[in-house]
Amino acid sequence: DWDTSLEQYDRTGLFSCYFQASIGPDDAGGAEVFGFTACNREWLERMIEKNQGLPKLVVVNDVSFEAVEHAVEIVCAAVPHASWDEVSNKLAEVMDWEFEGHSPV
Repeated sequence: DWDTSLEQYDRTGLFSCYFQASIGPDDAGGAEVFGFTACNREWLERMIEKNQGLPKLVVVNDVSFEAVEHAVEIVCAAVPHASWDEVSNKLAEVMDWEFEGHSPV
């Protein structure tokens, strides 16, 4: 959770926290759920040094909700003028998507 992640960051300088975000097109009435681990570069480097498996990540330069939100906005904007299907598939590359692997019946 956020408080535990901040305590870890204060003690070690390492930050990671799992988030779920509801993301959808501006003109739609709903959104889809994406999950991801937000982390700082130091945490990522430590996991690589330890040869740990990495979850789907969003790396932030600042430990704040605003920095996490901004990083998600950057990922969404990486597919300019795209359909929602294209944006959601791009997001699924770096985030766990509630419909990942789902095939319509």
